[in-house]
Amino acid sequence: MIDTDLYILPTIAHYFLDIPQGKPRTSSFLSHTSALDNSNINVTYHDLLARNALYNLQRAEPFALHPTASNLLHLRPGQPVGNWRDSNQGLGYGVVPFDVNVALVPASLRALARLSKAGLLKIKGHPDAGTKAEKYAEIWEKKASTFFEVKVAPKVAESRLKDFVVRANLTDSLLTAAGGQRKNEDVEFFALSLNDNGSQVDVCGFLRDYYRT
Repeated sequence: MIDTDLYILPTIAHYFLDIPQGKPRTSSFLSHTSALDNSNINVTYHDLLARNALYNLQRAEPFALHPTASNLLHLRPGQPVGNWRDSNQGLGYGVVPFDVNVALVPASLRALARLSKAGLLKIKGHPDAGTKAEKYAEIWEKKASTFFEVKVAPKVAESRLKDFVVRANLTDSLLTAAGGQRKNEDVEFFALSLNDNGSQVDVCGFLRDYYRT
């Protein structure tokens, strides 16, 4: 999975920094010795979090330095699944998930920055990790979503909608249920994912193709 590691820091930051019950427990939790690493009995929860933080910071760096579609987080090579959206159909068979890149990466970076500023997370050899994470988060928040922005012309959108209603064997009344005249303007939304070449997997197009199979 490419998204599991991105959930940890936001969860920890929220518990320790936002919830009253969590604030008094930071020291005992972070200093607790982990039983998961048999090679070194002195590995603490803080050490494991630091590893996670550095891993995610390094994964975010290529896009932060060169914000191109190829530097977004992809599913691992040769793996058809890799995030908790049920990949495959859930991603429209794409390999660059919207949720991972637009939401989870920035959230993890922001959490790293918050924990660093609070003095709760320190990464050996990387004293500027918190500052760097904050800068990277700004770039991801500003740039990542642009690759998923879909704009469909009104006539194309209406044609796709009618096609979907027919292919899914739904009632035609769904097309006029809202009443009134539909606005003659582009339909804008975010793609589920991107293909390996950076092309978008938009919901309308995917449903159209799916119901033709």
